[in-house]
Amino acid sequence: MNIPIPPSIEYKGDGITKRFTFPFDYLRKAFIKVQLNDDVYEDFDIDGKVITFKDAPAKDDYIKIYRDTSTNRLVSWADASVLKAKDMTIQQIQELHILEEEIQLEGNLLINRTKFYDTILTKNLLNF
Repeated sequence: MNIPIPPSIEYKGDGITKRFTFPFDYLRKAFIKVQLNDDVYEDFDIDGKVITFKDAPAKDDYIKIYRDTSTNRLVSWADASVLKAKDMTIQQIQELHILEEEIQLEGNLLINRTKFYDTILTKNLLNF
């Protein structure tokens, strides 16, 4: 059985480290995004599965590296065209990546919703 790899990873800055690895695959470098604290960060390079920041994030900065696969078709199909295995594989991988990202998003929403309801329930019980 394969263990799914979530399409994001989080780190905490130490003021020194500039290189951060991520475990998930991607189809294009443009699909890899970085969030630094609450902002999208764009001043980095990608080499394989390593992000290198131009400047090391400050101590205790929140760093999130995630994949955001485009829903625009990467492969075009036309009537009476030859279907190549490579193109079909790219389409399947794109669909898989989009699905993995949605599953993680839904999971995060569910966790946040559960925490919200737990907080409300706890406050209501304590104030009863």
